[in-house]
Amino acid sequence: MGEKRRIRNITAVLLFAVPLFLLCVFLAKAAALGESGQEVRCVQERLAVLGYFDSKADGLFSPELAGAVRSFQSAQGLPSSGKVDSRTLGALFEEMPPEDTAQKLLAKYIAAKSAGKPYWEQVACGAALLDRLQSPESPNTLAGLIMREADAARFLLRTVPDGTARQAAADCLNGRR
Repeated sequence: MGEKRRIRNITAVLLFAVPLFLLCVFLAKAAALGESGQEVRCVQERLAVLGYFDSKADGLFSPELAGAVRSFQSAQGLPSSGKVDSRTLGALFEEMPPEDTAQKLLAKYIAAKSAGKPYWEQVACGAALLDRLQSPESPNTLAGLIMREADAARFLLRTVPDGTARQAAADCLNGRR
């Protein structure tokens, strides 16, 4: 059981570092209309996951993206400027408690791989992934293992797990299979 907790903690630390890195990148200046780049693409993808942005993530800060940012800011109780400032970025990539991070990642994986399937199949999907972590040739993190699977990695960011996938992930991580 100690090994599983160690794996979850390592995964949590790694997954926490990405949003923190993005926050540092954006703290220098607020993203606004006309800007472009990977940082803007990350904001587009995150807003799409949260249901605020429906277009393709192309890395261009368009008027449509500014509207999505304003909607998000309004929903979060932030000033609706349409610019991605440090407060907006913090709300977009809110820090997840480390204990929760592995569960959220596993729930996204389960939802991406077995959406619409019965609960017991979703648990089996998550359990199979966790079992592969024990293999010596496997990456030693949940995130690393998931990113090895191209189809799961491609859909992971856009996937919003439902209650069944979240429950299946929690049960897998708690040893209920």
